[in-house]
Amino acid sequence: PAAQTTEARSPVSATSPRRVNSPAASPGAGGGYPEVHFHDVTHTEAATVLLDFVYGIGSEYHVSSDEANRDVLRLAHALELPRLRELASCKLAKGLSSDNAIERMATCEEFGLDALYELIAEQVTKNGEALTRVSANSEVENHPKILQDLLIRAAGLYATGVEPSKKRGPLSPGPESQAEKKARTPRR
Repeated sequence: PAAQTTEARSPVSATSPRRVNSPAASPGAGGGYPEVHFHDVTHTEAATVLLDFVYGIGSEYHVSSDEANRDVLRLAHALELPRLRELASCKLAKGLSSDNAIERMATCEEFGLDALYELIAEQVTKNGEALTRVSANSEVENHPKILQDLLIRAAGLYATGVEPSKKRGPLSPGPESQAEKKARTPRR
């Protein structure tokens, strides 16, 4: 979709003590209210959510898509609004499926949501069917590091001959390999 310009006008004094560094700020047309432009925000819904949050309108956080939620995260990051970031992060955790896991993990990486990334990765790798579906998803081609991370986690979890519930600890003896058995057998 073509990029849209989202403008929010507010009666905030141009000499406000808090300045926004990332978005482009400019005086309003004809010396009116200041305008803030977020060029990387493409969903007007994100601006609506921001204004609802700032002015305390509405009691629930609701966005219609993961893309709009990602734009809310961009706004929360740019404006340093940790509570809005938390609300958008919670949205990422809800409705997780093998179809959207890679996209949501990429969003977690982009915005430094490490704990949520770990939680999603754990959920995917603990379920063999989900891991298979996620690794077969065409979206994974755009995120090879995420695929690599999932496969490394799965390799540790599903080690040869060891079921996930019987996973060996780092110091636990495991099944002997053929080479170990051969090395133990006395030579005649």
